[in-house]
Amino acid sequence: DLKPQVLLDMDDHYFNNKVQQLLYGYIWEKKFIQRNAAIALGNSRSEQAIGYLNRALQDPEAMVRGYSAWALGQIGGAKAKVYLERALSSESSEMVIGEIKNALIMN
Repeated sequence: DLKPQVLLDMDDHYFNNKVQQLLYGYIWEKKFIQRNAAIALGNSRSEQAIGYLNRALQDPEAMVRGYSAWALGQIGGAKAKVYLERALSSESSEMVIGEIKNALIMN
């Protein structure tokens, strides 16, 4: 199941055994797939994606957190705003902080 929400939420095992095999070695790091999944979810503007994007705001990779914040800004709404504000209070990456602030402005 290669839906964007599954790809965004995948662990290393899923990436190595399901996703990377389909890429024929083209992409070696899951953060790039997760970034693309966050973009797809943001572009979908589906409120159903908000929970997945909220979880991704806790990802160890700043790239994933930043694009998840962007995606929440694209979707908007009260729930997305709460998650963005919560993430802003604990975020340490300047890049991600910028994305969260931009997302809150768009919201």
